[in-house]
Amino acid sequence: MNKSTSLEKIERIARLGHWEQDLKTGELTWSDGVFQIFGLKPQDGRLDFSTFAKMIHPDDRELIIEQTRLSLANHDHNYEVEYRILTPDGSIRFAHERAEIVYAEDGAPEKLFGFVHDVTKRTRAERELNQKSDELRERVKELHCLYLVSKITDRPGVLAEEILRETVDLIPPAWKYPKITRARISVAGKSYTSLDFMESEWKQSSDIVAGGDRIGSIDLFYIEKKPELDEGPFLKEERNLLDELAVRLGNAIDRIHAKEKLIESEERFRSVTQSASDAIISAGTDGLIMSWNVGAVRMFGYSEAEALGEQLEILMPEQYKGAHQKGFSRKVKTGVSTLMGKTVELEGLRKSDEKFPLELSLSSWETSKGIFFSAIIRDITERRRVEEERYRLATAIEQTSEMVIITDNAGTMLYVNPAFEKITGYTSAEAIGLTPAILKSGKQDGLFYKGMWETITKGNVWNGRMVNRKKSGEMFDEVSTITPIRDNAGLVTGYVAVKRDVTRETILEKELKQSQKLKAIGTMAGGIAHDFNNILMPIIGYTQIIKEKIGDNPEVLELLSDVITAGRRAQELVKSILTFSRRSEQSFRPVELHSLVKESIKLMRATIPTTVKIESRIDPDSGAVMGDHSQLHQVIVNLLTNAGYAMRERGGLLTVELKPVALNDMSAENKSRADKSHYVKLTVSDTGAGMETETLDRIFEPFFTTKPEGEGTGMGLSVLHGIAENHGGFVEVMSQSGTGSTFSVYLPRFDKSARTEDNIRHPSLSGRGRALVIDDQPAVAKTVSRILTHFGYEATTLTDSQKALKLFRDDPCAFDFVITDMTMPGISGEGLAREIHKLSNDIPIIMMTGYSDTIDMETAGSFGIRALLQKPLTPDKLGEVVRRELARRPTPAIHRKKPPPL
Repeated sequence: MNKSTSLEKIERIARLGHWEQDLKTGELTWSDGVFQIFGLKPQDGRLDFSTFAKMIHPDDRELIIEQTRLSLANHDHNYEVEYRILTPDGSIRFAHERAEIVYAEDGAPEKLFGFVHDVTKRTRAERELNQKSDELRERVKELHCLYLVSKITDRPGVLAEEILRETVDLIPPAWKYPKITRARISVAGKSYTSLDFMESEWKQSSDIVAGGDRIGSIDLFYIEKKPELDEGPFLKEERNLLDELAVRLGNAIDRIHAKEKLIESEERFRSVTQSASDAIISAGTDGLIMSWNVGAVRMFGYSEAEALGEQLEILMPEQYKGAHQKGFSRKVKTGVSTLMGKTVELEGLRKSDEKFPLELSLSSWETSKGIFFSAIIRDITERRRVEEERYRLATAIEQTSEMVIITDNAGTMLYVNPAFEKITGYTSAEAIGLTPAILKSGKQDGLFYKGMWETITKGNVWNGRMVNRKKSGEMFDEVSTITPIRDNAGLVTGYVAVKRDVTRETILEKELKQSQKLKAIGTMAGGIAHDFNNILMPIIGYTQIIKEKIGDNPEVLELLSDVITAGRRAQELVKSILTFSRRSEQSFRPVELHSLVKESIKLMRATIPTTVKIESRIDPDSGAVMGDHSQLHQVIVNLLTNAGYAMRERGGLLTVELKPVALNDMSAENKSRADKSHYVKLTVSDTGAGMETETLDRIFEPFFTTKPEGEGTGMGLSVLHGIAENHGGFVEVMSQSGTGSTFSVYLPRFDKSARTEDNIRHPSLSGRGRALVIDDQPAVAKTVSRILTHFGYEATTLTDSQKALKLFRDDPCAFDFVITDMTMPGISGEGLAREIHKLSNDIPIIMMTGYSDTIDMETAGSFGIRALLQKPLTPDKLGEVVRRELARRPTPAIHRKKPPPL
């Protein structure tokens, strides 16, 4: 092996290469070792310096050139340099080069000789060692930082602000480049920064989390750009350090907040405990009181010093102590209690031995020292009182007959009482959630409801009357009071309405007004009737006498008959007025109404237009009524006449129905008017034009009529109304414009069968006797005297009752009977009769009256009246009564002796 081969082998093993450069020609010669180090092959050809320079790492290239230049400039004989080689395969190798400069005799450099040593493995090992050393130093700094932060956070009573302020200054020294590192910690809107803090674009951050929520961040800034060949501040470990610091700070703040909350909670608990109006007491397993708040002092009367250390039994009435001891012992031994976690109502015992109701809530907790108990006790004396009041109020509302509705401020019903359900027909379930508009009848317009809402929404109470509709469709009248409900702030939160069904009161009110109206008119009518009867007496009486005396003169007799007929029509009119005013003389007896109705229909058929069809449904078992035959006939005729008149132009159907009815079969309105259990109902219906509401409200008013002038007096329905009430009954009217009218007369049913009027044969009306006639109206007194004279009696006539009494007192035996008016100035007919009866208790006294609602025959008989006659008297009626009464006193005055003077 020659020297050249040996050198090459050595260079290969040692990874060495030598080179030579001619500085004059620039020729560069490499050994195979150099080619190997540079990753080239010898066959790649010779290389010049520029090619060599290009394979040097850009960061080291200038270093080599500069080092060579300096060495040449300084006439150095050698130099050393290390650099990085960029091999063709892209890898980097580290080279150590030693060069020697050869100078000519003139001192000029001629050649460069050098050796290149591949130190890649060594350099990398050194670098790795240095890096690990650096990393170790960095880890030490990081651990030291974490250690210092832990010492800060573990200090007793340390505040979060202290931790953050001190920690932020520990962060830059723990980083690889502390001089260019700045830190900032931001928590809850506050920032803490390191010395000479400034921001830059080179930043990394980590969130601080406490209690599961992000409360801030740690921000790291580098005020200079990091070195390109070093990952520096962005190493993974430093990133972990930043995150670890954030976690530790979050945990520390979390612990501090927890402690603060605990302290705050304890303070709040103590504050609440001491300020609570409830008693809050705790005890241990021995049953001794451990804590006693101000509420317990007020409630039980024991001071804290008196209560602490005492047994809980001092707070209990005797009846609870045994159960308490057993339950307490069972809880301690088994952990089981029937009261724990529950709220119960019991009785407590004050220091004064006063018992009071309380509400008890028990709880327990267990520690290493044993089981402890706490009790929250509330005095419910006032609540019991309020509950009792509410119960009484609720009971009253539930049982009251008035409707109670509670709504919210929008009018939605939240509560209705049973009276609402009973009256309206809506159940509570149906009504709640709706508004009272379900009761609207349409009888009130929008302005009515607008005014109501304006009143209550302003917070004022509304009172009023309205017509509402039940679920069944039936109308009812109500009086309402709607009151706003206010909360503690004074705001209206709802309304309570109290409603009273006044349907029956409305009916009674109308009837009362009608009755008062009729009574007033009746009083006036009675006075008119009195005077009218006095006028009619001579007209009818004299005409009848003249007719009997005129003889056979047909023309005169016909005229006189017409006068009598006119007088009797006037007499009937007066009777109608007196019937209306309830002042007529009546003769009540059982009447079979079905026979009377049938007879009346037959009689009226001729007067009703043939275009009107009459249909009758007469129940023969309707029964009898106790009444005046002629007045009942008048009722039937009046109804038939009015029905026929209503259909006179277009015709139609007239229906007459008679049937018995029971009280249970009547409507609610009629039930309120009825006072008997069984009635006979007479109904007359027509299909005429019907009546408007305004007309319907006035039909029973005297002299009110819709007929043209000359076709009606307006007394028919007024009289009908009076007759019905006089017979203990009432009238129901239903009519609507365009659909006809229906009149129903209800009369109390009489259980016994009606008797037909006996046929009485009247004997001759002529007779003998002396009469004393007294009436303050000369025409009446004269008429009576003429009638008596016509029948053969002697009559002494006076218009002064006082003179008449004196005349009778002077000679009581001078007269066989006395006829006197009831109403006279001076001494009334009643007073005169009493005085005469005292003087002669068997003399017949006949009293005349135009009307009277203050005397009847039973009363009159008590002071000597034998007969009570209604004016105007007809000759036949007067003759009949005189004849009958004289027959009871057979001895005439002309055969009696005058008693001796006293």
